[in-house]
Amino acid sequence: MRKIVLTVSALGLAIAATSVRSAGNDELWEMTTTMKMQGMAMPGMKSKTCIAKDGAYNPDADKKDKNCTTTDYKVSGNTVKWAMKCTGKDAMTGTGEMTRTANTMKGTFNMQAEGMAMVQVMEGKRIGNCDAVAQKKAADEAIADLQAVSAANTRQACADIIRSTVESGGDGPMASMFQAKGQCAAQKAGLCEQMRGRAGSYAGYAAYANRRDQAKASGQAWGWAITECAINLDQQRPGLCRRAVGEKNHRFIGGFCPNEAAQLNARECAGFGRDYTADLARPNATMCRALRSRAADYHDADTKANAEADRARAAESAREAEQNRAKSEGAMDKLKKTFGF
Repeated sequence: MRKIVLTVSALGLAIAATSVRSAGNDELWEMTTTMKMQGMAMPGMKSKTCIAKDGAYNPDADKKDKNCTTTDYKVSGNTVKWAMKCTGKDAMTGTGEMTRTANTMKGTFNMQAEGMAMVQVMEGKRIGNCDAVAQKKAADEAIADLQAVSAANTRQACADIIRSTVESGGDGPMASMFQAKGQCAAQKAGLCEQMRGRAGSYAGYAAYANRRDQAKASGQAWGWAITECAINLDQQRPGLCRRAVGEKNHRFIGGFCPNEAAQLNARECAGFGRDYTADLARPNATMCRALRSRAADYHDADTKANAEADRARAAESAREAEQNRAKSEGAMDKLKKTFGF
């Protein structure tokens, strides 16, 4: 709704500006726009705009919506009449009339939008002189700042989602954010690279395998990122188990490699667990205990090891959010100063 109001206001002012041209300075106008619909009146919106003296440039022309067209444009003295049609998300049709003198403007626009009949009333008064080119520059700079902040916020949000997703493997219905036209589509390759790297590590595989088994047991949805990144945990396990044997990672073998654990137990740990005192005296007691590890134990150890790193990342994310908030407020202040709303 707000976008429709702004579009109509901008186009109405641009059209009215063509009806009366004055020599001298660019003109600074204060505009008040009120919307009435179904017997209710919305609070009026005030803004300031600069109209170029020769019409060569009108800063409000940049606000025109590419999906909106004006037709039936007629000028009679200092009164302009026109029709407008917008398509797409903010579709509407309507007719408008604006009368302008050297120091005042007044007009109405009757429209049909979102299944409702609405009337927009626009009133303006000239309050001084201005520099249309300078206003455009200031507005462009402020808008560029806001766009930069928006892009930074999106990158930060996506980075936070990627961090939590790489950690969990993909809780919740977040896949659409990384698919075509999703908010984080551009970061999907980076997500998958991190996912594959984590799935190829002992700790990462353990975390994903345990989370998958927990989700199956509880009937929860899990693993959208595993699916999106074409990671097959069952195919990952044999290679990790062979590596674990070579690197003597007996805790991983005990938790996730039953065949390798059985072979090592038979060869190295026969009789282990029958006599506590004898077990303590065995030179390979640590290995034999590790071969009896549970999968969940390996994940628990991984979680503790990463807790401090997670806190550091969260603190950095909070700092970035505060910086973006300050930049956004600065950009909005520029716009308010430029347009007076």
